[in-house]
Parts: sequence; structure tokens; C-alpha cells
Amino acid sequence: MRNWYAISDLAGLPGMPGTVQGVLKMAKREGWKSRKRARGKGQEYAVASLPAATQEALISSAAPKGAAKSLAMEDLIARECRESGVWAAARRVLAALWRRGRHA
Repeated sequence: MRNWYAISDLAGLPGMPGTVQGVLKMAKREGWKSRKRARGKGQEYAVASLPAATQEALISSAAPKGAAKSLAMEDLIARECRESGVWAAARRVLAALWRRGRHA
């Protein structure tokens, strides 16, 4: 699964407006983390910045059949935190989730 998505990839997904213009307005209004696209024009947006419903849709579409959604979400959170430099905090959060039994 990718960590960054263009607005055109997000339009129409759960939790997203149906148009590119609507997604752009939502991104600006909610202050999503973005970066310049490697190729072409525009921005890409970090999965961790997106609404929960959209994150779940992206994870479930990328997860192999039979994979636990919570494990995929934990992997995504861990990867995003490593990239943003908050890995120690992420490990504490993930450990607490595992202790509470939210990994199943």
C-alpha cells in the first residue's frame, strides 16, 4: 500500500467528496499533510492525514485476503510514524492497543 495519494485517487472513496475540487477544498480546510508530487503537477496527501473511513477503504483494498484489518492499520501507522520521526510514540500506542486486545 502506498503512503501518499493524489487527489484524483481519493475522489469518490468513502469519507471523500465525489469530485477532485471537493477533495481539494477538504484537504485545505482540514490541513492534510502534503508533499509535491514526484511526477507531474499538484500535491500528494499522506494516508495518515485522511479521514478514518478513507484510510480503512485504502487499507482494505490493498490488504491481501484474510489479513486482519487492525494489523494492516497498525502497520500503516507504524510506517507513517517512522517517516515522520515519532516512532517511539507510535510503539507505545501500538503496545497499548495490543495489551487491550484490539489486534484481533
